[in-house]
Amino acid sequence: MKNRIYVYALVAGTAHTNVLDWVEVDGNLEPITGVWCNNIGFAVSKAEEYTNGTPTQDAAVKWYIKHLKVIENLHKRFTTVTAQIGTTIDSADEIRKILEKSAIQLNHVVAGMSDKAEYDLIISWRDIKKVLADLGEDPEIKRYKTQLVQKGKITQDEILKIGAMLGGAIERIKREVQEKVANELSHCADKVLILGTNGDQAVANAAFLVSAEQERQIKIKLIEVVGALEEIYGINEFEVQMIGPLPPKNFAMIELKKITGKELLLAKETLQISQETITLSELKSVRNMLLQSYHPDKNCEGTKPAEQKAREVIQAYRLIKDYCINLEAEHLPENLSDAYVVKVVDATYNQDL
Repeated sequence: MKNRIYVYALVAGTAHTNVLDWVEVDGNLEPITGVWCNNIGFAVSKAEEYTNGTPTQDAAVKWYIKHLKVIENLHKRFTTVTAQIGTTIDSADEIRKILEKSAIQLNHVVAGMSDKAEYDLIISWRDIKKVLADLGEDPEIKRYKTQLVQKGKITQDEILKIGAMLGGAIERIKREVQEKVANELSHCADKVLILGTNGDQAVANAAFLVSAEQERQIKIKLIEVVGALEEIYGINEFEVQMIGPLPPKNFAMIELKKITGKELLLAKETLQISQETITLSELKSVRNMLLQSYHPDKNCEGTKPAEQKAREVIQAYRLIKDYCINLEAEHLPENLSDAYVVKVVDATYNQDL
């Protein structure tokens, strides 16, 4: 990563020639500056150097924390769209080319995030043991346990079944809570995103994109929603955290990646493309044909090899497609030169609860 530039975020506002922030890089305090094109720019600094080319897990975690802190500081002064963590670019000139080439796309995404902030809602059980004990009194579970006691000897499979019944009840409550959170609070936000939860302790995890005007509304409504949940499932059962205002990192993110000619050649090999050029519609047909051939009903190599090949085909297709779209071309050119590709990952309201 030597001599490369680290990219934190796309920022919008009046171009600043002064230092935007400071960050520790390789033990030294380095300035964070803006590379601008009219009213938008990328906030950048010197990139970390890793002698072996890959950061250790500890180094990666520390850099992740620094990255988020910088984003939060920038968000206080600018409309900010987070860049994918770990993004580095060869030079400031390359960044200016990206800004100029993708100005319409990048201005559109910052306009959508203007004066918006993210609030993250985390709901968890205060005492999961108490919750499980209460669920153990569920009529169906209680009936099953009574039958086992009357039978006398209880097998390991029967114990596991009780655990599965309790786990199913926990998952049902999680779905119900998530549905209520989304339905009740979506009216107070521009967008709602239901995020994944890990472990039995977590009940719901959601992100909300709100304006300053909506911020007060959603906090008031949250008190009502939590009150209703505790009335349904038990008084003071829930631990509730509303974290924010944050940069809208779950709603929009900039991906900047360099696609090399070598990667494109490998992608063509994966897709078994022999011709020099191919249109995007032809490319899609090739992808579909190959995916059909790797279907479990049609291949005799076993499920795992087929799944791996299918993933490689999808990745190769996306690589070539992104490259062509970046060039604003309908087909893959004969001369495959390196190019930076800009993608905006835009989250939408999650309907599949």
